This record gives sequence, structure tokens and C-alpha cells, in this order.
Amino acid sequence: MSERKFTRGLGKPGMAAQLRETVSQVVRESTVHNATSMVEPIDFESYILKNKTILQNDPQRELLLYPPDDVSQVVLPRKFRTVLPSVPHNTDTKKCSLFTKECIKSYTSNWSLIHYKYSAYSGSYLELPKILKSDELKDEIYEVDTDVDQLDEDLSTKNDGITKQGFLMKGPEVGSDRMFVNIGSKSFKRRYCYLRKEVDGTYILEMHKDEKKGEAKVTIVMDFCTEVVRNMKRGRLCFELHMTAGHKSYTLAAESESELNDWIIKLQQVLQQNRLQ
Repeated sequence: MSERKFTRGLGKPGMAAQLRETVSQVVRESTVHNATSMVEPIDFESYILKNKTILQNDPQRELLLYPPDDVSQVVLPRKFRTVLPSVPHNTDTKKCSLFTKECIKSYTSNWSLIHYKYSAYSGSYLELPKILKSDELKDEIYEVDTDVDQLDEDLSTKNDGITKQGFLMKGPEVGSDRMFVNIGSKSFKRRYCYLRKEVDGTYILEMHKDEKKGEAKVTIVMDFCTEVVRNMKRGRLCFELHMTAGHKSYTLAAESESELNDWIIKLQQVLQQNRLQ
């Protein structure tokens, strides 16, 4: 009996089955041929020795090479917490067992430590040591950033020979009936003073109404001053300029103890220079 055409086609695989069989065969062959190869780790020490010249000439060799001074061995003497050592020095341990000998050696020998110099930098970025900024560092001020008028004023101040300047309280003349003990009274007037050295070497003390240079209200020639004394009776921060005969003396007061001492020292230095001339 002849076999029908439809029946003969049932025993043959279809196109999809053939494709699946082809793909699975290719995958099996690639898996067999591409076996995992063993990777040997690089010997760091031998690599460094072979490429020593290249690494030494590298601009970033600090990042490549291991720090030579990082690891160090430290021997720390053992501290005994008892008055007498637990193991006497003259103890004969020859007859003891090996375990006992090792225990005695472990409890009496010094500590051998490994110190890592850069251990503080071995953590994460957030744990790096932070260096506190010093308060003594002052902000740099460059000439380009400064005010031109202020710069000219500073230069003119240096050229004018000013050795001391600041606010002082000027009181009435010494011996006047208006002298009060309280420097806060109306008899004392706040003046901005300049201790200036003239071209001929003469020192003068100018008193202005404020910091702006205008016409001086009072000018005291220090050549006629004989002494500078502190007057506690007039006030805690008061001092007097005693002048020669024919010139009235002056009573002044500073705003702080440090300013008082500074003014007295500067004025006494001026008097000493005048005596040497």
C-alpha cells in the first residue's frame, strides 16, 4: 500500500526544530572550546624590582610605590603591675615543661608592636585627619584690593613722622579751679592726638577735634615739657605734662589702661631724646 505524502512528512522535523537544534549545537561547541583559564596574580615585589627605573622616574611615584617609612617595629617594655615580679629572675625553668616555659616567656617578655605611621590616612575620605586653621593667620590684603585713598593716607602718615596717635581726654589746665576728679565731667573734652616728629627733630603733640586732619585745636611743643607723670588723684587713667616756667601744664586721660601706658612710654621716650640732644 502506497504511503500518503502527508504521512511521510510527519516523521521529518520542521524548520523551527532544525533551528533550535543548530543553535544548541553551536552553544555546546563554544562552551567546550572556551574553557576558563587560570589567572596568576602579579607578584608585586618582583614587578617593582623589574620596573624600578621606570617607577623611580614616574612623576607620580608617590602614588605607585609603597611608603618606605610607613611600617616600623617598636619594642615596648612590659610594665609589671606588682611590686615584685610574678616570676623571680633566679627561677630555674629547665625542669619545667615546654608549655610552662612558653607561658613564662610570654608573660615576661617585652611587647613587640608594629607601628603604621600613615594609619590615619588608611580609612575613608570622611575619616581623614582635619587640620584646624590657625587663628594667628591674617588675611592677605593686596594693594590692588585696598582703597586708594586709604593707601595714600597710610603713606602720608608714615611720611609725616607720626610716632603715636589716638584719642585722649583733655582736661583743664593744672591748678585751675575747674579741675574735677571725675574725668567723665564736661571739663574733659575728647580729642584725637598726634605725636609728630618735625623735620628739625622737634616733637609736637597736636590735638584735633576728630580723626580727620584739620586745624589743630591745641599744639604742645615737647621741648618745653619737663616730665610726664601719672596722676591718680585726678582719675585712674589720668596723667599730666609738666611744662617749664611760663608755660601751662596739661592734664590728659586715656580711654584704657593699655593706651595710658603706651602714651606715657612714648612721651617719656621723647623727653629722653630731648635731654640727649
